[in-house]
Amino acid sequence: MANMDARTEMKLLISELLNEASEARAQEIAERIDQLSPDPDWSNYLFYSEEFMGDGETLLMEKFLDRIFSCRPILL
Repeated sequence: MANMDARTEMKLLISELLNEASEARAQEIAERIDQLSPDPDWSNYLFYSEEFMGDGETLLMEKFLDRIFSCRPILL
């Protein structure tokens, strides 16, 4: 995935994660998303929030990614 931007890679990883990845693969995916995501709370939005769920319990992927990538780290 070297030529892929972070948003595109994350979209693919989240899709795989939500499509019942094995426990081992889910851990690998979560670790990679942790590296890509500027927002450390990404998993809370995905698993514990209804803010990003559309009709039929489908993830509103673009809205979800917009939220994650709108996070800016605080420089000290």
